Amino acid sequence: MKSTRDRGKAFYHGLLGAGSHGRVYLALDSKTQQLVAIKVLNGGIWASPERYQRFAFEAKALSSIQHRSIVGLRDCRLEHNPPYLVLNYVVGLPITEYVSDKNPSLDDRLALMLLIVDAVAAAHAKDVIHRDLK
Repeated sequence: MKSTRDRGKAFYHGLLGAGSHGRVYLALDSKTQQLVAIKVLNGGIWASPERYQRFAFEAKALSSIQHRSIVGLRDCRLEHNPPYLVLNYVVGLPITEYVSDKNPSLDDRLALMLLIVDAVAAAHAKDVIHRDLK
């Protein structure tokens, strides 16, 4: 995998996805040599106060939840411009694509749902409600 930009602690490889609140990049952590996902807040310090607060809450929520089915927070820089989160990079498909592509058996689908329910319960135990399960 060829790096495209060096940003000090990470070598950026490219955009993984983008939404209304931010962009997520694939990067190589230069200290650990592990792939990470870096989520950057759209608008930087000029983002609306509400958007910045949601981003900061996401960092706090992720730091409080330890679960194998919830992406882990490695670092965050809320004071940086633009603010960003460094997350564990997880290889996989959105659940809808997985089910469509792999057509798992009913037992496998039920096992998958149990993993999801367990992760949601872990988030709810920390008063975190997620509206966009993938």
